[in-house]
Amino acid sequence: MRAPRLSCQQFDVLINFMRARPHFAAGRAGGTIGLTTREEHELWWNQLTEQLNSAIGPNKSTTKWQKVC
Repeated sequence: MRAPRLSCQQFDVLINFMRARPHFAAGRAGGTIGLTTREEHELWWNQLTEQLNSAIGPNKSTTKWQKVC
C-alpha cells in the first residue's frame, strides 16, 4: 500500500523551503562556514521534515520525505 501523498499545505511548505535554499533544492550545499556539505544537507533535511510533519498531512521520516522530494 502506498503512503498518503503530501497535502497542499505540505506542498506549500516544501516549495517555500526550496525557494529559500536554492543550493539545497539543486542538491548542492551553500558553503556555510563550519558545516560540511553532508552536515548541512542533513540539517536542512531534518528542518524540512519537521516543517512538513507539523503541517496538515501525512507524517513521514526524513528518509521517506527524501523519496517524495
